[in-house]
Amino acid sequence: MPRLVLIAAPAGFGKTTFLTQWLATADSRRSEKSLRVGWLALDEGDSDLSRFLAHVVAALRATDSRLGVERWR
Repeated sequence: MPRLVLIAAPAGFGKTTFLTQWLATADSRRSEKSLRVGWLALDEGDSDLSRFLAHVVAALRATDSRLGVERWR
């Protein structure tokens, strides 16, 4: 199973349907815990680097809430 999958296609080409079906099939074959999935949809406003990176971190945090959190000792 790949660690990162990027899908790029115009609106209406079935990206969401494809990923939903693929993940359901992959998850049903796994004996260990469920897959963790972060979703990021891009638009023209994401050409701003700080906005884009904030959205990437938010998508990654959907898979693990500890990501992107600074740790203090």
